[in-house]
Amino acid sequence: MPEANDRRFRVHQPHAQNATDVAQALAVDPETGLSAEEVAQRRKLVGPNELSGSDRASTWRILLDQMRSAVVLLLMAAAAAGLLLGEVAEGVAVLVVLVANT
Repeated sequence: MPEANDRRFRVHQPHAQNATDVAQALAVDPETGLSAEEVAQRRKLVGPNELSGSDRASTWRILLDQMRSAVVLLLMAAAAAGLLLGEVAEGVAVLVVLVANT
């Protein structure tokens, strides 16, 4: 069985190569694929063929992070100033832009 650092299972930029070269580099026949035994050996050697998951931020976390933006804070201040100065139409317009932005 090959070593864990065997270069047969590491193809540099496979997306930039043709399928025949990649299959040859990985020691697999595209017509027949891998035997069940070879699949088991390779899984043991290099692990499953899975994409690593990423921590997805919650909707609330994204919204709170958006509220920390300098532009959003400026729009909040402009809306508050407009409403406090009696410029209701301008204050509401800025709030609409703020909501549309988030």
